[in-house]
Amino acid sequence: MPVAKNGSILHSSPRVQEFTGPPEISEPNKNPGYPQLQIDPAQEQPTDLASHRSKERLTMLLWRCGWVAALLLSCIPYLPAMTGQPIWDDHGLLYGIKSQSPQSLAECFTKPIINTQYFRPVVAISFLMDRQLWHASPFFAHQWNILIHVATTASLIGLLATLFRNRTVAIIGGVLFAIQPAQIMAVAWIGGRTDGLCALWITLFLWSLCSAVCRGSSGSLRYC
Repeated sequence: MPVAKNGSILHSSPRVQEFTGPPEISEPNKNPGYPQLQIDPAQEQPTDLASHRSKERLTMLLWRCGWVAALLLSCIPYLPAMTGQPIWDDHGLLYGIKSQSPQSLAECFTKPIINTQYFRPVVAISFLMDRQLWHASPFFAHQWNILIHVATTASLIGLLATLFRNRTVAIIGGVLFAIQPAQIMAVAWIGGRTDGLCALWITLFLWSLCSAVCRGSSGSLRYC
């Protein structure tokens, strides 16, 4: 303790420091030596993730419903044609009466159909199947034409979806094709199967071509 000259003890008062505020704490993000905390966006916003998944499920449901609706529209209007009877060239195509229609698989590739100069092997094979399987029944012949039209509508929807990357455009285009009045002769008339098969194979070819072009570097389709 400090002592005065006269021998008395001097009492020193404690030193008071000026308060300048709480000590500064370095933030973890500003300190390069401090590990940063990784936050998962999915855990940070679970409500937005659930809403996004719900929207995706709804979009997929609408896409499937639109596809089914387009296929039904391509089939239902032509159901009354299944009770129709053969007319014009249908007799020669179905029964081969006075027409020298191919009677075997080999003749489908070597003989023209119904006394014409047209070699149509795929069409000839389809009518040969009608004679061999269904005994040239007009009911099943009409059913073949309707199924071909349904398959063409489905492939057209796939083609439009690949080209435009828009499912709404694909469904609308498929519906317009399905109910187009110009399709009546190709679907309701047995002899119009030539046009139906031609449209089916062309659509499948274009869909395959566009899908191949749209392939990514990974080898998987970007959109289909």
